[in-house]
Amino acid sequence: MNYEREVRVPGGRVDFVVGTVAIEVKIKGSSESLSRQLQRYVEAGRFTAIIVATTRPAHHVVADPDRTPPITVVTLGGLGL
Repeated sequence: MNYEREVRVPGGRVDFVVGTVAIEVKIKGSSESLSRQLQRYVEAGRFTAIIVATTRPAHHVVADPDRTPPITVVTLGGLGL
């Protein structure tokens, strides 16, 4: 599977991009900050889906599977991140 790392978009960098899917990895930061960051990714118009992989259950408030592109949040636990 091909992927890109640290992909520049207006207002930031996406950690990983696989095809048209953005993957953002978060181990700290507020939900508000993450929400603003994801909004910039949405506005870039490049992605068909955004996945947030996080160690913080509080980040689930940014999940929005009904928007375009959908935002999915996955909590990673016990991985020593």
